[in-house]
Amino acid sequence: MGGIGGGAGFALYIPFVNTDEKNPEVSKNEFLNFTFWIAVIFTAIYVVALLIYREKPPIPPTLSAGKVKNSEETGGLGDLFSNTNYLCVLSAFSFIYGSMTTFAQEAGLMVARFGYSAGNTMIVGLLFSGCGLVGSFATAIAIGKTRKYRAGLFTVCMGSLLACLAMTSILETESVGLLYLCGALMGVCVIPILASGIDFACEVSYPVPESIASGAMYAISQIVATIMILVSALVFTDNKPKYQMRWQSIIVATMLLAAMALGALSAVFAKEDLRKSKCDSQSTLKDSQQSFH
Repeated sequence: MGGIGGGAGFALYIPFVNTDEKNPEVSKNEFLNFTFWIAVIFTAIYVVALLIYREKPPIPPTLSAGKVKNSEETGGLGDLFSNTNYLCVLSAFSFIYGSMTTFAQEAGLMVARFGYSAGNTMIVGLLFSGCGLVGSFATAIAIGKTRKYRAGLFTVCMGSLLACLAMTSILETESVGLLYLCGALMGVCVIPILASGIDFACEVSYPVPESIASGAMYAISQIVATIMILVSALVFTDNKPKYQMRWQSIIVATMLLAAMALGALSAVFAKEDLRKSKCDSQSTLKDSQQSFH
């Protein structure tokens, strides 16, 4: 859902904000009003969600979730960060997630440096989020059936790297068709990190609670994303010659490629130690034996 939201950010403001470069003050005021009302609306939604949220479901989502009873059996952050396998998955997830968030944030500036319009950016965002949704479902189904978490994670990381390389390569062509194709490819390859990374981390970190394992993943990946976005903001500056502004996009794209390469390298060192699945299988076998006797 985070990837879908990031992709929607490409297009959501277009109907409400005047993007005419001849009236920058009007655009600025309209954008501030837009962000204010978006904040108000979604804050109200969050409050309603918190009011109806249930702390603990009556039935555990998995056998392993219902088996661990206390904190002494589960462990905590110390156990997570002493787990080398978890750190490999965490590193891969953080670099790809950070790249995904940075691309969603800065893609408009990246492509605008090469003459693409705000309308082009909107369509790229829709393709990015829509194709990412399809890719996430496909990835989740494939991993669920094959239980090949490591292969799934590595495929997503390498696919993200190749998709970003393709996007960077076509910018100079100023071809709108190729831009749309690469935007869709980015979505299909990058957004499924949410489907492949979190489940894998929960598997290798068991019996640490899934809330702690996934929460640490998101927290650290958000820090990585924030750093990458801040670096991008420092790179993108106005009032420069056209060729220098294009180089700004190339520099940011190179940063994304480097982060994705590190993510793929981290995935290589991850081991498919599916602790939670093993616990579920053992519990199922034990229950079957008890029922038989």
